[in-house]
Amino acid sequence: MSITNLNFLKNIDNNFTILFVEDNDTLLMQIINTLQKIFPNIVTAKDGEEGIELYTKYKNSKELQDIDLIISDIEMPKKNGLLMLSEIKDVSPDIPIIITRRISLKFS
Repeated sequence: MSITNLNFLKNIDNNFTILFVEDNDTLLMQIINTLQKIFPNIVTAKDGEEGIELYTKYKNSKELQDIDLIISDIEMPKKNGLLMLSEIKDVSPDIPIIITRRISLKFS
């Protein structure tokens, strides 16, 4: 990723809002604790269906701020992250996205 792709970070202010989609509660809380030190507003969803619902709600609301960044897991119940992100990109092609994926390490 080039630095020019991170230009959206220059616009972080009190209205900057992240949609964080993660189905693992422990991981969700750990990452939110870190993100809250940088980003003022974090909206969370447990799966791709809820992620799309929340994105649409914020996008269509006059009271709520638009989502400025999406951070999403790939493997989730109901609708995986890639399907969710594809649907969101159809509506908002310029939304920045960070994709996460858990890996299992096995030691012998």
